Amino acid sequence: MSYSFDALYNYEVNGVGVTRWLCAFTTDDNELRNVEIEVFHNDQMTIQIVEEESDELTDDERGLFYYLLDRWAINNLI
Repeated sequence: MSYSFDALYNYEVNGVGVTRWLCAFTTDDNELRNVEIEVFHNDQMTIQIVEEESDELTDDERGLFYYLLDRWAINNLI
């Protein structure tokens, strides 16, 4: 299984910096899935999934995405 998190662009909302990221990963069936997230650089480092820009995920794919997001966030946002 391969995956990547790539920064797409930065912008500001009410004085808070936001970075949009693209997470691309392959499933166990070797299918590519893309999920876009926005990371708000506030006190809580809020992360939101951008539903309208993301692929539909099965429950298993969503679980895999959250696992990858957890590992990535621990290594890159804290």
